Parts: sequence; structure tokens; C-alpha cells
Amino acid sequence: MTNLETDTARSGPAHQPIGSLERLRQDQRTIEEVARTISLSFSHDPLVAWVRPGAPPWGTLDPSIQRWQMDRVKTSLRDCLLFRLRQQHDAGSDTDSAFGAVAIVHPPQNRKQSSWYQAVEDQWFRFCNYVNPIVDPGADTKRLQTMMEEHDRNLDRLRTAFAPREMWYLEVIAVRPALQGRGIGKRLLNEVLSEISRDGPAVVVLESTSLESKRLYERCGFEVIEEVVLADAGDQVKVWLMSWNTGP
Repeated sequence: MTNLETDTARSGPAHQPIGSLERLRQDQRTIEEVARTISLSFSHDPLVAWVRPGAPPWGTLDPSIQRWQMDRVKTSLRDCLLFRLRQQHDAGSDTDSAFGAVAIVHPPQNRKQSSWYQAVEDQWFRFCNYVNPIVDPGADTKRLQTMMEEHDRNLDRLRTAFAPREMWYLEVIAVRPALQGRGIGKRLLNEVLSEISRDGPAVVVLESTSLESKRLYERCGFEVIEEVVLADAGDQVKVWLMSWNTGP
């Protein structure tokens, strides 16, 4: 049985195999390739397009976009779980195969572990981010703020609603376009849910940002909790809050 509690990503092997999943740790190649996978996968995502009106799509892999995306991945590695799906013919040098399907999962607050060193480092990181925030260079400031405020409200509300059950938040399921249409995203999602369910009763929540992904999640057992509409200047986008239970 694999324990999914977040631990310090500065010791142990570079990556930890978990069946078909592999827990990723912090190294430069991982950060670069995961950032690339997210940018390519969400290049035409409706919510991303709404937040970035008129900006170059993530899929252009513009250097300024990728620098921000890499910072985002580094931030996730601090207190989230980052997985890749190991492909049957993963040769390591083929990055479409090696890092073609990745997931970012936020464990429940009480499962996050940190040493005194990490606690001090986290405070320094927060200070640096306050002075020089990590922001998508193409994002509309007002729309980004609207999205983040709605996101924070929703997660706080759901934690309260599902208490005392532990709540996991599935932030990202990303598959590179070259690998899409093969059932890889569904397989990755099921593998992640399987690992979470082995760790005891819990609820998994996510925010679906397209009808296509919503249908995928429903096929995997997720249910829609609420449909949220974000609007600005006559332009709007829908986000579906969804949940999946590991037990009664």
C-alpha cells in the first residue's frame, strides 16, 4: 500500500514508482517537461482562453509562458503530489511518452508534512511571491482575480460541506495532444483515484473547465455538484464543480 501523504521532496530517489503511476520529484527535466505537458494540453481550454483574452495560446510554448508555467510546477512540488503515467514503452528519451500524461493532486491539509527547514523555506517563498508574484504574463488581471476568488471560495465551502471526510483536490490531469484519443487521460485519472482510495475514505473534488473533460470525469464516476459561470464584459465561461467518493 502506498501512503500518499506529502513529504519533503529533497531526499530519496528522484522518482517513486507506484504501479503504473510514478510520483515525480523536483529536478529540472521534470519541471520543464511537466510544464510543457500542461501548456500543450490546456492550450485551447475554455477557462484558460477566458482568463487570457487575445494572448498567445499556451501551446505556442512562448518562453515567457513557459517560465511562468515552470514556476507554477515548482510551486506545486512544494506541497502537492505530482504524478506521471508510465507508458508501456517508456524509453525515457521520448518525452511525449515519458511525460505525456501528468496529474497534480492536493492532499488534505492535515496530511501535509513539513520539517522546520521546509517551514522556514516556505515562509521565504511566500515573501518572494508577495514581492514578485508568479503570474501568467498573458492573463487579464481582473479576470484572473475573479477566477481565483471563486476558486478559493468554492474549495473552502466544499471542505466545510464534506467534513469530517478528508477532501483531496485534483488540480490537473494533462495529456499531450500527440497522446490524446487513446484513453490515456481516463487511465491516468483512474490510477490516481485508485491510489487515493487505498489510503482510506475520502472525497475527491475538481473543477472541470470543458464539456469534453466533464464527460470524461462523469464516465469515471464523478458527479456535478454545481455549475459556476464566470463573466466579464459580456464574455463568460462555465466551470463544473465535481466530486467523487472513495467510500460511504
